[in-house]
Amino acid sequence: MYGTYDDAVNGRNPLLTVKDNDFRDKNADGGEFTVEGLAPEANYFLKETGADEGFQLNGTIYHVTTGKATSEAAKVTQSVTRNVHGTLETGTAGMKNGNITNKPTEATWSKTDVNGAKLAGSQWKLVRSNGVAYCVADDVTVGADGAVSPSGTTFKDCPDGATTISDHAAGTAGTGVITVKELPAGIYTLTETKAPAGYQVSMDTYTLVIRDDSTASTITKNGSALVDNTVTDEALPVDVEIPVRKTVTGGSWPKTDGRYVPFRFAITGDSDDAGGWPVPKGCDNLADCIIDLAPADHATDPTQAVASFGKLTFTDAQLSDEPGSGGDYAKTYTYKIAEVAGSDPFVTYSKAEYRLTITVSRATDESGAHAGIKAHAVLVRVKDDDGNAASGDDATVGEWTVTSGDAADAANAKATAFTNAVSGPVLPATGGAGTVGLTVAGAIAVLVASAGLAVVRRPRR
Repeated sequence: MYGTYDDAVNGRNPLLTVKDNDFRDKNADGGEFTVEGLAPEANYFLKETGADEGFQLNGTIYHVTTGKATSEAAKVTQSVTRNVHGTLETGTAGMKNGNITNKPTEATWSKTDVNGAKLAGSQWKLVRSNGVAYCVADDVTVGADGAVSPSGTTFKDCPDGATTISDHAAGTAGTGVITVKELPAGIYTLTETKAPAGYQVSMDTYTLVIRDDSTASTITKNGSALVDNTVTDEALPVDVEIPVRKTVTGGSWPKTDGRYVPFRFAITGDSDDAGGWPVPKGCDNLADCIIDLAPADHATDPTQAVASFGKLTFTDAQLSDEPGSGGDYAKTYTYKIAEVAGSDPFVTYSKAEYRLTITVSRATDESGAHAGIKAHAVLVRVKDDDGNAASGDDATVGEWTVTSGDAADAANAKATAFTNAVSGPVLPATGGAGTVGLTVAGAIAVLVASAGLAVVRRPRR
């Protein structure tokens, strides 16, 4: 309490300092103050110097005039400011129903994908510098009795003893915006504990500073402030398999020195601008990505074998830089798969050629919420084994879609099929019935076990 407005503004020469329920406060009710011993018919100015934990300091100056000594206690009913002309003006700033009010502390941040779209469903842990922890979930509220809405919501990786708190942006600011209120001012470590469906949990740790004045709370990473307090999650990657099936007709699979001779297959980018495209796992580039395919030494059916190029992995980096007409940042990648002709005069090598078109785009779930990315693959047979243009049913092999976080989709991959004709002398196949040999080298995934096979990755000669 001050004797002049200027002293109150500058915080100097206080006449009286009182704390709720201390010996100077003659009112036992919390949040209400009564002081005695003031001069009658005098002007006093009040300014708050400390707020309750979880609330901002009210910096407004209030004015009160005492009455005569026999009058009832004067009540603070108006705020006061000095206008541009130097005159004091009264008002009701920072008051409600005649009472001085405090705003709660508040901090807000957003969760988005790499293109800035807000994402629903993230969960967070906040740990104050003194070790006290809190947990909050996007669009989830917690009642005074601890009841959670929506009911059944669980907080992932919330420490024992932590307090679950409401997202005060729920129902107002929309999904992907998290607001916490009434937390004690201080420095917090902010960590994402659950990512939105289809996205990776952020591995970064953030510093959240909650202030007890009107200054906005801030979030930093490694000392740098986040733009608009926005935390970005990357989509879970999607993998596309490329199975290859080889069949030999007219005889058994050729052998050399008692071992089956491998046939070779190559995948290339069907574009002059394929330098930055995803490459099958195990290959360094698309200019020299080859698999060698042959049955295992003890295969029971030496006329066929199936294997796969290494997985093609697509991430946010493969999305288009522009949203496009569909707003899904779709971008298409086209690959060509063909057999590399060998030199065996008794083998007619397949001239079949396949085109694999993969369109990567932002994915959404049934409700329309963003759910990572998806890769839609279309496999078309461009040429048959004789090198003739394929058409009709012979051309269409199939299509499938792989979505972030749904590994089961990869099982729907369609296989490329090649048939080679063998003529002339062919060594008989060997190997005991019922024994399946299986050898895998590099990062090739063998897709069938009904026929043993050996797959070896070799550099192109």
